[in-house]
Amino acid sequence: MKLVRGLMADPKAKPLGAIKDLKYRVYHGKWTKLPKFDELKPAAEGALAGGLIDIRPARKPDYYGMVFEGRLEAPVAGEYAFELASDDGSRLIVANQKVIEHDGLHGASTKRGKVRLAKGKHAIRLEYFAYGRPNSLRLAWSGPGIASTPLSVTQTAPQQIVGNPDEARAIRALQAGYTALLCSPRFLYLRENAGDLDAYALASRLSYFLWSSMPDETLFRLAAKNKLREPAVMRAQVERMLKDPKAEAFVQNFTTTWLRLDKLGKMPPEKGGPFRFYHDRRMEPMLSKQAAAFFADVLVRNERITTFIHSDHTYLNAHIARWMYNRDDVPGEGMIRVPTNDPRRGGILTMPAVMTATANGVDTSPIVRGVWLLENILGSPPSPPPP
Repeated sequence: MKLVRGLMADPKAKPLGAIKDLKYRVYHGKWTKLPKFDELKPAAEGALAGGLIDIRPARKPDYYGMVFEGRLEAPVAGEYAFELASDDGSRLIVANQKVIEHDGLHGASTKRGKVRLAKGKHAIRLEYFAYGRPNSLRLAWSGPGIASTPLSVTQTAPQQIVGNPDEARAIRALQAGYTALLCSPRFLYLRENAGDLDAYALASRLSYFLWSSMPDETLFRLAAKNKLREPAVMRAQVERMLKDPKAEAFVQNFTTTWLRLDKLGKMPPEKGGPFRFYHDRRMEPMLSKQAAAFFADVLVRNERITTFIHSDHTYLNAHIARWMYNRDDVPGEGMIRVPTNDPRRGGILTMPAVMTATANGVDTSPIVRGVWLLENILGSPPSPPPP
């Protein structure tokens, strides 16, 4: 509360203004990088009276481009920082200087840039294109001694807090309070009393393990009757919970941790050449879903553990089948169980997710894969190197 009152009484950050005379143009087309918009005919154009970047006037879910132009007013001379997040490509030009280049096909990611501005108004131009879905665009700026201020509708609009100082202080105070709450260990961690677990703690541990969420009414009722310690009741509850859609959290979390799929994306294949499809098609989320679907199938069917090593089936969608299995017989975007047409492609060891996570992005790495196999499959990590 002291923190909240302090912010209410003594606000330090003064937000910057929005974009003046902001206009937009919409273009239709499929691009893998920003086109020369000035050579194209716009499909629509208009003005944004609020002065905030907004892609909704495109009125199109995918395959379009937009150009935003207006004027920014720098209240003082100095260095100004800009933060641009987009999915897909974007480019920011301020005062005829290219500040941020974030072109090409990519997921939602952020780039930053700085530019020195004299006091006064400066031209701003933001170019953007969307290839497929999802798509997003966000822009913010800050100046010398001035707080970061959004220039897009994805954040709180600047004029909502500039006009009324009391409201601005209230908003910052609430933000500080929420920050303190969300960072509290009591909020972030599940606390348990020392010693043996009581019935409610057992219900919570079971629920957060399998559902990543709090117990439901059934678990609370059984905990109140102290029934969860009975083996038959516990087994029945585990089977019930695994059939619930909320168990998808367990499947995803366990698969990611066990197979170290968190390494996907850290050393991806090169963007050019034969692996260009990996980036253009955004394969990484699909690869993770394939491994999770296979694990869930083994779990639900209660198959032999050797199925993870060798199986006569796998899970594919049309993209993985075509680009990584050289198959054209798998339809749709969702993962479906299909028979393997090559005995080497069964199980998890040769799944693209595992092969990618245990490589260095350029070529195969037998040593890395050998260590991964010892640690994650055989449960026998190698000895530490000699001193």
